[in-house]
Amino acid sequence: MPGLPRSRPPGLTSDDPGKSPTGEPAGDLESTNGSPRPWILAAAVAVLAAAIFAPSISGDFIYDDRRLIAGNVYVHSFDAWRRWFTHDFWDVNEEVKHFGERMIYWRPGVTASYAIDWQLGHGSPFVFHTTNLLCHAITSCLAFLTLRRWLGVSMPAFLAALVFAVHPTKAESVAWIAGRTDVLCAAAMLLASTGFARRLAGQRGGLALESIGTVLAYSMKEQALTLFAFVAVETWVALGRPAVDGTALRRMTRAATPQLLLAVAYSIGRAILMPIKQPHAASFGALAHTKEVFETMGRYAALTFVPHDLSVQQGLMREPGGRIAFDLGYVALGAAFVVVLVWAAVATRKRVPGVTVGMAFFGFTIFPTSNVVTTDMITMLSERFLYVPLLGLVLAGASLALSATRIGERPRLALAAAAGAIVLAFSVVAARRAADFQDEEQFWARELALHPESLEALRFAIQTETDQKHLAKALDLVARGRTLAAMDYPQTGGELDFIVQGVELALMATPDHDASSLRSIDDFLRTVSMGGHSVAELELRLLRIRISLASAAVAKRVDKLRPRVLALRAAIESRVADDGGAIELAETAHLRCPGCLDVGRVAALISARAGRYERGQRILDTVASFAGEPAVVATRALLRSAQDAGAAAATSTEEAVKLHLRATELCTLEAWGRAFDVLATARTEIEQAPAFALGFAELAWRAGEFKVAQEVLANLMPSDAAETTTRGWSAKMGWIEAERADTGDRRKRYQ
Repeated sequence: MPGLPRSRPPGLTSDDPGKSPTGEPAGDLESTNGSPRPWILAAAVAVLAAAIFAPSISGDFIYDDRRLIAGNVYVHSFDAWRRWFTHDFWDVNEEVKHFGERMIYWRPGVTASYAIDWQLGHGSPFVFHTTNLLCHAITSCLAFLTLRRWLGVSMPAFLAALVFAVHPTKAESVAWIAGRTDVLCAAAMLLASTGFARRLAGQRGGLALESIGTVLAYSMKEQALTLFAFVAVETWVALGRPAVDGTALRRMTRAATPQLLLAVAYSIGRAILMPIKQPHAASFGALAHTKEVFETMGRYAALTFVPHDLSVQQGLMREPGGRIAFDLGYVALGAAFVVVLVWAAVATRKRVPGVTVGMAFFGFTIFPTSNVVTTDMITMLSERFLYVPLLGLVLAGASLALSATRIGERPRLALAAAAGAIVLAFSVVAARRAADFQDEEQFWARELALHPESLEALRFAIQTETDQKHLAKALDLVARGRTLAAMDYPQTGGELDFIVQGVELALMATPDHDASSLRSIDDFLRTVSMGGHSVAELELRLLRIRISLASAAVAKRVDKLRPRVLALRAAIESRVADDGGAIELAETAHLRCPGCLDVGRVAALISARAGRYERGQRILDTVASFAGEPAVVATRALLRSAQDAGAAAATSTEEAVKLHLRATELCTLEAWGRAFDVLATARTEIEQAPAFALGFAELAWRAGEFKVAQEVLANLMPSDAAETTTRGWSAKMGWIEAERADTGDRRKRYQ
């Protein structure tokens, strides 16, 4: 690796990393008599590491998995491999780029791992989960071998490695596919550390192993910046594990300098090419920043020693009134934790230097994720950030235990039993947490229960209720999300996202022939998107919305959401049969975001309703070039089916058949009102054929011609049966809950 020394650091003359520079044993190295072979212990660590998190193996893609993998066409083959190195990690599709807020990461190695798994399993989540388990097993094995080298004894290293491997915070990295970045980076860093140790020992292949591990680590995650900490520990071991005094520190620093310089060069390059945003408000001063750092450390302390309420949303970054809300309990705990770490490191530097080294390792490796440098994350920290730093804490704990066991056999047995109890307790919690990643609906339900203020959990709940056609429940959740976004996250303008989603739900609950409501919605959307207005208002039966457009955050969000708003307006024009206006709006929306899936689907459907099927397919071609063909295959099939019905209608010589086929074409395209208008001209004839009359009545109901539907049903069945039938049709459309809902209460909640 360029910049890494090929010779031993100054002052290191021993060829044996287990001996001091004078050739004497470096600490109390174990006797091989009566101890299990290291490879047996390493295998045991690997097996347990995989077994504990195995409950996740049957899980589906969850949360970021869907965007990074399932919805990322660039990992579905190796064709885009050059792109992995030239684009940021989250540059996966137009939906994320245009509508979302993303962190700028560079992780081509992780992206490559996704592509390999996709090819092996043809997109099966099972393969991805299996890879995560195997990689964690390998990393845990490497952790044991590294700890054995650092401690000089096997059994303490074995127990320390078990604690490291089964710690419940590992679940986020192992059970969640998207969390593998930490697993892969840790494995590469341990590989590089092993290479450096071999180089210090004068063994062959050390430099190559260190170089390969370094390159891989930087391609996996930014935490590779802390590789110098591994080098420092390996140097301390090679020196004979001496007291951490000025001489030892100078030698460790000199040895770590090449990795430090590499980290600086990487940081400068990232700052220029892919800067990480620091979005905090201007009011975020030194005192608030200090609180953030201490709260972060307090949460790390709780997660490390008493891991409970594990969640992918640890410490949501809420900013009510434009100022970050801090938990003073965690702030105090964090301050105490930092003081204890520093005190322990200083107090043990001579008598138990392993504790000092372990504490320092933890501090250096946790530093990049301690919020000393703020980033654009929606959470204060993540559990997976502890993956590597825990290695330092278990080193410190094992070193302290080794020191205590020198006073006799009884303390040794007591400490071993305590370590075993910790491993058992952590294993139970970790296995339960791994099971949370099996089912996405349960996963988000738990997140929402833990964090009622979570916008991400609310969005999933809204989508679930929408998919199940529970429009009233979805509207209630949207109202809740809008309120939370405006109150706790005003700096993002995110309340507009929920308002647009509420409008989409209102459109689903509005029949095509309710032209007045549709026009009101269109006017509201026009006011939002055109600019020049300070307030936008909408009042319907189901909801009432009033939003100030004067906020800079909302104005910025309007610009991002404009393609989606234009697509909604286009859908309205199409539903009221204004094909010219609909096509103009849809084409503008598609032009603004050619790879956006939802916008493209709407534009394709609108073109098809106007009889422009070839244009609709071309729009889907464009979307597929960004999102992949599987994303549009269902819409393509729908357009082909409608086109076939339209072609059959055009060639039919029987008027009744022609009308039926034309209505079928429009129904396939979900243009219920227009399909009803086609058949309404033959209502008399249709009512004389009961088999067709029932279908006509349902179409009338879907179009919003409720009186017509009831009149037709009156000739077909008793009134109670007719009422049951219409309620079933409402349920299909998602209207039944909206009809039952207390409209007044809902309108109040939306104001």
